[in-house]
Order: sequence, then C-alpha cells, then structure tokens
Amino acid sequence: MGLAIGTEYPAFQAAARQLVLSHLRLPDETLLFAAYYAPVERDHNDVFVFEIVQDFGGNVIDEERCFLEVTYGSSDALPLDPDQRLHLVVTSPSEFDTAVREGWRHVRELQEAVRRGKFQKLYPRKKSPWEAKLRG
Repeated sequence: MGLAIGTEYPAFQAAARQLVLSHLRLPDETLLFAAYYAPVERDHNDVFVFEIVQDFGGNVIDEERCFLEVTYGSSDALPLDPDQRLHLVVTSPSEFDTAVREGWRHVRELQEAVRRGKFQKLYPRKKSPWEAKLRG
C-alpha cells in the first residue's frame, strides 16, 4: 500500500532520495546526476526519477530520440498504490547533451518541471553542468 498522505509531487521525495542513494552504491555504474520531478503532461500520481549515468548504454544516442524509461510497480523500497508507477528515466552525459541540443521530449518535460517548481535535484549536492542545462 502506498503513502496515506498525498501521492502527488513532492510526496515521494524521501523515497526517491533513498532510491538514488542505493544507485550510488552500485559497483558497475557511476551516477553523475539525479533528480525527482513531476512532468506536467503525465500521471500526477506517478513517481519520476531522472538519472545521468557515466557511459550508460555505451554512450549510444537513441535513434528514436528518447531516453530509456523503465516503469516499476510497488516494492518494499518504494511502496506505491496499485495504480501508481515509478518511472526511472536514464541517460548518459553524451546522450543528454544531444537531447538538450535537439530538444527531445524528456528534456522538455524536465525543463517544464523546473519552470513549474516540480523538480528537485537529488545528486550531486554541488552545482552540476546538467542542472544548469535544464534550468536554461
């Protein structure tokens, strides 16, 4: 069962932060940037986490101009209601730069979330070039 108090952004900020912390401990992946956000045009009850991972996907640029997005249901680490999903959106630095330059859908969603105050950087604590690109 999901959280009893509100399920819309920012209700899952602490859980999203814990998920990102667990990803920082993965031995084969170097997490460079992570954020919790709420896209305007998507289900407001779902949870969205965006990550930039060093060398993700071999730094190949997706031909369909879309970041990898995987959806998950409820888990012990992130309890959700039956109709909720976690959307984990992942890319590499080189694909992200291409997406910003070309205006891909995921980048537009992230930038709109920033503008609307529905974006929280989770990692790193210091300023990053990726955050600056999202803030425009």
